[in-house]
Amino acid sequence: MKGSEFFQKAVCKFRREGFAGVWNAGMKRLCPLLSGLRRRSLPGGAYSVLYVVGCREGESRRYRIDNLAEALVPLGVCAEAATPEELAFRNIHGYVLVVFFRCEYNRLTEMLLKKCRAAGIPSVFDVDDLVFDESVVCEIDAFRQLDPEGQYLYLAGVRGYRAMLEACDNATASTDFLCRYMERMTGKGVFRIPNGVNRMQIRNASVIRRDSPDGRQIGYLSGSRTHQKDFVQAAPALARVLQRHPDVTLTVIGFLEIPECLQSVSGQIRKIPFVPYQDLLAVCAGFYVVVVPLEYNTAFCQAKSELKYFEQALLGIPVIVHAFRGIRCAVALLILQVGVRMIVSHRKNRPLDRFAPAFTALFFLLALGANLAGVSISTVYLILAGGAAGFCLYYLLPRRKRRADP
Repeated sequence: MKGSEFFQKAVCKFRREGFAGVWNAGMKRLCPLLSGLRRRSLPGGAYSVLYVVGCREGESRRYRIDNLAEALVPLGVCAEAATPEELAFRNIHGYVLVVFFRCEYNRLTEMLLKKCRAAGIPSVFDVDDLVFDESVVCEIDAFRQLDPEGQYLYLAGVRGYRAMLEACDNATASTDFLCRYMERMTGKGVFRIPNGVNRMQIRNASVIRRDSPDGRQIGYLSGSRTHQKDFVQAAPALARVLQRHPDVTLTVIGFLEIPECLQSVSGQIRKIPFVPYQDLLAVCAGFYVVVVPLEYNTAFCQAKSELKYFEQALLGIPVIVHAFRGIRCAVALLILQVGVRMIVSHRKNRPLDRFAPAFTALFFLLALGANLAGVSISTVYLILAGGAAGFCLYYLLPRRKRRADP
């Protein structure tokens, strides 16, 4: 971080929280730095991956680091996560890969990159949102709601992410849209690592029963304070539903200010504070449907991943969501998989059964080849889903029996 940016952040912190706020922030950064002086052994395993944590707030770390580290264990890969401050005086020899998740380019990360180059360790910049292009920040409603000081700090972060993206050897992202976006900006190799769930969520979902969900309860989940504009997209429709059906309720979990158009039906709206993900499935079990509106016509929205429906999918709750790019690809893949499964389960006496896995592999290889050739992946998935639907219709429809020859 440059001296002028550090001074500006310190002044903003002093204006908002006084000397105590500046002191606490300084000690928060200094304590991990001092603890990093202790000698620590590298994790065991055939391969070791180091995640450098740049985003300490929100749920992103769970999706992009913790869940992935858990998934790597069965493959014999051990992963460790630490902040740049904790790694300032650490030896990184022994790692086969260093992943910088949402890290800004500053003195600490520059020093870590030099260590990677000296040790011959590839460096990767990982991100799950469109937060590295200064030209699109005006599309983000949360940015527009910030005061001038907040906007200055946000832009400084965006520039730091862009510089870190340029400095790393490769990049990874959560969606195909983000991968293509970064490739156009940098010309580097960018690979998609999708978001997912962890074993705890799967285990919790398996013991939660939804035999008779409340058919008159609509749910909305907001994990951060940046979805106010997203919710407004669906607020008028929700207001009409609640006005026409007084016995229907809307449950809002997390951070959201109820829009003006819903104030007339505020008696049918229940607000629940932010719920940790370990308890979220139990809270959502009573929903009949969950709405996921998004500010559709923005590049920031198109970069979103499928995590908007993960919890609901584990419980089998229907989701009403805008058809942004990540959702379209996921739905097309789902149609493809369901089509192949229907062929196998309903027509077990047909010769196609033994070839169903081969058909699935062929479809995915075609999708991969078209993607490498530069064809839109969502278009490819749509074509393949149509082909799967055609196979379903052909092999599931009853056929006339041949008449026996006289």
